[in-house]
Amino acid sequence: MQGLGFSSSVNAEGFEFLSTIPAPETSWNWRRDYMRNVDHWVQIIGDVRAMKFEDQSLLSDITFHDGEIWNAFIREQACMHTNTVVFYTSEPSAGTTHVTLADKLGKPLEEVVGWVPFPVGRNGYASSGFTQPQIDSVSFSPDLDEEDLALIFDLHLYMIGDGFVKQKNIVYDKTKDLREIYNFDKITPVLKGTLDGMPGSPDEAWGKQFMDTVRAVTQYPLIPQTAWFFPPEEQVGPTTNAIDDAFSKWWFEPGEVDIAADLERAQNVLNTQAESFTSSVPDEEFVSAANKYYAAHEKFWQQHSPEFYENVFRPFYEEAIKSALSG
Repeated sequence: MQGLGFSSSVNAEGFEFLSTIPAPETSWNWRRDYMRNVDHWVQIIGDVRAMKFEDQSLLSDITFHDGEIWNAFIREQACMHTNTVVFYTSEPSAGTTHVTLADKLGKPLEEVVGWVPFPVGRNGYASSGFTQPQIDSVSFSPDLDEEDLALIFDLHLYMIGDGFVKQKNIVYDKTKDLREIYNFDKITPVLKGTLDGMPGSPDEAWGKQFMDTVRAVTQYPLIPQTAWFFPPEEQVGPTTNAIDDAFSKWWFEPGEVDIAADLERAQNVLNTQAESFTSSVPDEEFVSAANKYYAAHEKFWQQHSPEFYENVFRPFYEEAIKSALSG
């Protein structure tokens, strides 16, 4: 596993969500609290360490990233790896990929490898089981006048709409391979109706079994995001280096470690660092946004994961969040 794979086991428990607490009495409006659920975090992190250092059932080293784990999978050194659907849908011309492995064996891709979403966490949290948002930004020069800005934006819209369709049809005319058309993230074009003008379909390119799995996952709603409720900050906030360093230590350093002490140390560093930042969001506006944000989470988890709601979210909401926002 690459670092993302290790972290998924902790993310599936809601680590970031349950350890980030609103703190309108502070200058930055947020604080970290890893100690509230410290026994749970110690168990989860310890179990992953045991898989790697005791059972030796995980292949990894600190240099493993997407490319390395992908190549290990193709070489049959790893039987699973953690990644999004786009790693399943690489075009045949991309080099050594899952597709070239399937071609080598003379089988459809879905008979060689499969893709499944992560299971929910032990506490019923489902961060990885639900659809997650990804935003790719496009920026234009601030020196453009209104006419030039309109022209360049129209060109951008064309290249993700009609131009995209035209380009893909030309590629198909040359290759006659639908895997070259619906590759990487192109299985889900941005603009509605774009697929109507393209040759074939994602099902024909990658197999109905795979696409049915993708469609099943996309039926889950998005978990409420902070960006939907809180105004953007005018300055970049505190870094996450302290907790990132702790995770790097846990995932890649064998031997005895005191996970609870590491968590407490990271918490203190992050909170101390946050004291030197000042939020641009007024306290009253922050509290109003926070109340709406957590109310949305309450409704979401009641409907989509009652187990997590009853056993984890409700006490967290009552004990940690409401008290923080009422002071």
